[in-house]
Amino acid sequence: LLYQKFTGGETVLNMVAETVLELEGKVNDVHDEEVFGLQKQLTEAQDRILLQSEAVESLVDAGVSYEPMVAEDETLDILILGTHGSLTDTIMLASVNPELESVTLLSIPRDLAVNGRRINEFYYRYGMEALRDQIYEITGLYPEQYAVVDLAAFEQIVNILGGIDVYVEKDLYDTRYPGPNFTYETFSVTAGHHHFDGVTALKYARSRKSTNDFDRAKRQQQIVEAVRQRIEDLDLLSNSDELIGIFNTVYSSVDTDIDLLSFLSYLKQYREFGIEQGHVLSTSNYLYSTYNVSGAYVLLPNAGDYSEIWEYVAGVVLD
Repeated sequence: LLYQKFTGGETVLNMVAETVLELEGKVNDVHDEEVFGLQKQLTEAQDRILLQSEAVESLVDAGVSYEPMVAEDETLDILILGTHGSLTDTIMLASVNPELESVTLLSIPRDLAVNGRRINEFYYRYGMEALRDQIYEITGLYPEQYAVVDLAAFEQIVNILGGIDVYVEKDLYDTRYPGPNFTYETFSVTAGHHHFDGVTALKYARSRKSTNDFDRAKRQQQIVEAVRQRIEDLDLLSNSDELIGIFNTVYSSVDTDIDLLSFLSYLKQYREFGIEQGHVLSTSNYLYSTYNVSGAYVLLPNAGDYSEIWEYVAGVVLD
């Protein structure tokens, strides 16, 4: 599927091979105590490149072309989940429209009920395929790919990038941010420009006691854009250390069907696409809050079905 979706796969593969050659040269220039770690990175990268190379060669031999392909709705939709324990606290769609050269971020609140359950229950109860079906029922977009990121992986990714730059629109003061051993701690940040490390970025993305889930969803979209911008600023495609470090972190700590070649293809082809933020399903637009028969807080569509949301999503993603 990857090789049908993206053009220029062989070019990307050659670029990675050049990166490995560059890394090989570094092995001879470091101190003895650093060689082991660098050699381990090199070996892992070479193994992955070998697998990708064999896959590309087999497809070429079979006559498979590199024609770009997107779903019937003309977008490539990636489901991004943020997990803490068994539940998915963050549910976000990144919808890529090649024709408009845009990436639209759409946040779905975790308490939105669909088919008798809150949406954040489907992943751990029934698996990714069931969750994909529910996302389609709500939005009209079927996620072709996905990435499930836990808290530790998120911190590592931001730290590998050397932190991210975020503009905080208003002061945030949360006295009940979850601390160790079921305690609480205070997290605060003033309005203005900030450079966040992994820990601070995570707190900014997770804090909700002084605001609400909808505001938190907007902040999480900010974080996604900040990560993308940091990757661009670092020129990651030509920076072997950050490139290999990030992929190794993602590969071991994230549940995803995006492999190395796909990861590089996204960076290469979509690096200049604009990111559309601020699209959050909430009680201020298409949802209302209530309680189910068990007394649990849930959100439901104003229209009684998801037709209005389908129309809204199509408007922001396709137009």
